[in-house]
Amino acid sequence: MSTCLEHDVTPFPPLMHVDNPVGIFDDLDKLPRRFLCDAKQEKAWYADRLPHWVTFNEPTVAIHFA
Repeated sequence: MSTCLEHDVTPFPPLMHVDNPVGIFDDLDKLPRRFLCDAKQEKAWYADRLPHWVTFNEPTVAIHFA
């Protein structure tokens, strides 16, 4: 992130990436709450440097879990 900003490149970090631990999907009822908690924490840490976020990095991967 710092390198991008040093070169005037605006990063668009994903809030969820396809490399999440498999166990995170074991209890799908808890996933939205965990996602919200994580997103709020990431915003608190990086809001001063990251004005834009992407919800999912590769949304088509979810099709395989449907």
